[in-house]
Amino acid sequence: MSLELKNKIVLITGSTDGLGKNLAQELSKLGCKIIIHGKNEDKAKKVLSQLSGDGHSYIICDFKNPQNIKQSFSQIEKLDILVNNTGIWDEQDTIKIEPEKIIEMVNVNTTAYLLTTRILLPVLLKSDYAQILNTVSVAGYELPDGYAHTTYTATKFALQGYSEAMAREFKKKI
Repeated sequence: MSLELKNKIVLITGSTDGLGKNLAQELSKLGCKIIIHGKNEDKAKKVLSQLSGDGHSYIICDFKNPQNIKQSFSQIEKLDILVNNTGIWDEQDTIKIEPEKIIEMVNVNTTAYLLTTRILLPVLLKSDYAQILNTVSVAGYELPDGYAHTTYTATKFALQGYSEAMAREFKKKI
């Protein structure tokens, strides 16, 4: 597989801040056509204006409400690379974290990855370059000393398992 990225269409979830924003900026310098994703349109437009080249776009979808994912991402007709990057964090202990926050973290950190991937797989499979990259976190494969953040860790371990299973399932397809 060639590492030539010019004109590759790349969706990066959670790309209005942090790592996702940096990835969008750097990949645009390599000639990629970026689809920014976020939950705030003003932030998405700002990132869009900071990208190199042209042909970029954005999608607004709040992953706290997974029922919106299909409608939001079904509009994508061509895609070469999916970078599942979105995520939220909460440091509260298991006994202190509110049940609503647990549901929110599962929806954003795990469910959104699974649903976005599922919705976009038929589109990705049409590309000769099809790639899926899941941003997991060290919390997805080990428990560092002095670190628990149980709910966050659970969402990331689930994502690591999903990533490994997907790699096995699509080893010869993607």
